[in-house]
Amino acid sequence: MSKVIAIANQKAGSGRQRPPINLAASLAASDLRVLLVDSDPQGNSTTGVGVPKDGKPTIYDAILGHHSLADIIVSTALEGLDLVPADKNLIAATSNSSTSPAASSGSARLSRPFAKPTATS
Repeated sequence: MSKVIAIANQKAGSGRQRPPINLAASLAASDLRVLLVDSDPQGNSTTGVGVPKDGKPTIYDAILGHHSLADIIVSTALEGLDLVPADKNLIAATSNSSTSPAASSGSARLSRPFAKPTATS
């Protein structure tokens, strides 16, 4: 049985990446499988778990349909803790969503996180 725990905070400069990272690490250390989804364009949760922002596909690519969510998951150094990374490209998702059909259907695509990516034009 799976459980979803969501932590959201819009306040900038509040150390908002620490609680999700600590919770994810604690659960993984307790032998649970954890998927941490970084949805912050600064990608602080990504770097906070030791994953470099090195140009590999991120949640932004899944929103646009270039990759499935399953394809962008990366392992971390902590066994049982996987990550959906984010980077600065995520800023464009908001502006693209009003002009791009692929981006505007991104939330529907992410609601089917492990489906194969669809072709976009």
